[in-house]
Amino acid sequence: MIAQDEVIGMLTVDSYEINKYTEQNVLEVAAFADQAATAVANAQAVALLRSMEDSYTDLFEDSADMIVITNYQGLILDANRKTSEMLRRTKEAIVGSDISFIDRHLKESLNQNTNRLRSWREVSLELDIFDAYRDKVSLEINARQVRYGGKGCVQWVGRDISARKEAERMRQDLINMLVHDLRGPVGNLINMIELLPMLITSIEENPRLSTF
Repeated sequence: MIAQDEVIGMLTVDSYEINKYTEQNVLEVAAFADQAATAVANAQAVALLRSMEDSYTDLFEDSADMIVITNYQGLILDANRKTSEMLRRTKEAIVGSDISFIDRHLKESLNQNTNRLRSWREVSLELDIFDAYRDKVSLEINARQVRYGGKGCVQWVGRDISARKEAERMRQDLINMLVHDLRGPVGNLINMIELLPMLITSIEENPRLSTF
């Protein structure tokens, strides 16, 4: 049996009687084999598609990043488990909502970058969102067009960078503290340097000061 120029199986027809089958029987079996080959190929394609869908679902749900799928109107069509964890909301509360439900800046970015996304170019942004308990989560978000349900949609992938942002804030606080601590001694040193010419002039004008 051949489908799309590839052998996918073999069909055999046996008989204990000599010359049992006519040429017409051979043609009928060949036609049946063609139909069977097409059916087997379709079944294999469906099985492969289901396997790919299962793999994508596993990657989607088990991702360490927030993943949200929206249409170009901003309607949330799907969201993975990590999204629910980050927002501390149920999937049912998220799916069916507008993307502005997560943050209004996402809807603004979608409206501003629709043409860019439709041309298969990525959009990146950093923003702070707030979960159901008003706790801040800093995200690095990448958006791109994907096929979902046979249509062009937008996939938003958000990586939690709260720890990195906190480390940057602490580093800046440390720099500010060091600058503040150094400002006093450095300022005093500069003042002394500025006063030296005056002191030298005074000594030259009044030699008695040199004895002090």
